[in-house]
Amino acid sequence: MKKKILSFILLFTILLVSLPTYAMELPGGYLKYGSRGSRVEEVQRALNKIGYQIHEDGIYGKRTRASILDLQRKYNRLSMDGIYGSNTRRVIEKIMTGQDLSSLDKVEEDKTSEKIKPTSGKIAYLTFDDGPSTTVTPEILDILNEYDIRATFFVLGTMAKENPDILKRIQEEGHSIGNHTYSHKYDYLYRNMDNFLGELNKTDNILRSILGENFKTSLLRFPGGSFENYKQKYKDRAEGLGYRVYDWNALNGDSESSGASVESLIARLKETSRGQKDLVVLMHDTYGKENTAKALPSIIDYLKAEGYSFGKLEE
Repeated sequence: MKKKILSFILLFTILLVSLPTYAMELPGGYLKYGSRGSRVEEVQRALNKIGYQIHEDGIYGKRTRASILDLQRKYNRLSMDGIYGSNTRRVIEKIMTGQDLSSLDKVEEDKTSEKIKPTSGKIAYLTFDDGPSTTVTPEILDILNEYDIRATFFVLGTMAKENPDILKRIQEEGHSIGNHTYSHKYDYLYRNMDNFLGELNKTDNILRSILGENFKTSLLRFPGGSFENYKQKYKDRAEGLGYRVYDWNALNGDSESSGASVESLIARLKETSRGQKDLVVLMHDTYGKENTAKALPSIIDYLKAEGYSFGKLEE
């Protein structure tokens, strides 16, 4: 009997000692949206142990990032970036082992290779043309929401009429909405001034019919941009009517080739944004641009690492 009691005490002691070991084995380094592998699965397992409910599939997707963001919101000493780094790991470990979190009053900076640099007046305006679509736009909105970023959507009248609920969501989530004409058909649009102005008016009317009679936007982007000399008369007329015409000075190249890979979109953004303080980034949220949504988290992470804050174009 005495041996059984001693064995039980020994086993209980071993269990108590081993309780924190899993937490101490959480992976170091950093993980972010889009990361994959066993390290992500370990983090997911740990998150589930402290009350979250996510799939342990080894993919750092929306639910995993949302759980990390929720944790970071609860412990305001953490940076709310949705990135799993050393400070977030320490908090998870302490929660799992029942330790006092007051020792985290002084949080050291995460030493990650893509940690955000202090901003120095650099700003990036993310813009999306040719939507809204039922496939790409919701994905982009989800990502922007996770990063707490507001962007600008230059919508086509045809697409707005086709997908009014998504247009309403864009507005409800605080993004700017601009006119991108009705049809996007160059041959018709730039044939004469009547065609051009008719498309602007038609799109404005559709936007008001969906978003309310009080909705008004002065934001305008020409299909193909307003760079060419032959478009100057259209630009002058639009500005005379109160529109603010926005082109771009950086892009991800999703309209330069069909089926561009995620890697090439990220590389093109890096190439075209290099050395610029203020960016207006051209991307697209129409059908066939699924890789734009897939590349967006990495593009945002890169711009943040380069010291950019984010804004939406204002009227």
